[in-house]
Amino acid sequence: MAPGGVYKLLASLVVPRPIAWVVSRSTKGHLNAAPFSFFNMLASDPPVVGVGFGMHSTGADKDTYTNIIETEEFTVHIVTEETAEAMNITAVEAPHHVNEIELAGLTLAPGVAVKTPRILESPAALECRLLQTIQPGRTSKIILGEVVYAHVLTSAFSDLEKLNMDVHAIHQIGRMQGGLGGGYTRTRDTFDIPRPVWKERS
Repeated sequence: MAPGGVYKLLASLVVPRPIAWVVSRSTKGHLNAAPFSFFNMLASDPPVVGVGFGMHSTGADKDTYTNIIETEEFTVHIVTEETAEAMNITAVEAPHHVNEIELAGLTLAPGVAVKTPRILESPAALECRLLQTIQPGRTSKIILGEVVYAHVLTSAFSDLEKLNMDVHAIHQIGRMQGGLGGGYTRTRDTFDIPRPVWKERS
């Protein structure tokens, strides 16, 4: 199967996918924001997230990937229904000198553990340092980032002391199929299945 067919198939089967709304900074200080749906948490000790990158339509590495390699840091934001339109604006393949953050009218705040700022409109942001890069193929690249600081709205917790979050407090969205079309889903429709507990027979 051709790579394009593989992408279409997997991007429609592995759903819904969380969206990493990544802010990165070049060595010259230029900021970039872009969403990536080949993304997930991969470990909790240490906390690690992974982001998958394809190539720019020109065949070059994407600005986000290049910035992370150069500065070894980035911030990941959770995309919600309220920030979906702004996220979509930053998905444009703009020239290098264009600041997608200004284009989308977003507000930035300084990072705490990294120099890369975060987007205030997002209810949760993860400050990350580059942990490892993986290149499984000619056009696919993966970045693993260690989460070194987290910003989360306190109102999103049902019990802040126990770090229990209210799953309905932040209206996250997920990516469905790939491509340039729509294909997003809300995460408000949830259901519970009790996890079974193994009991030895007497």
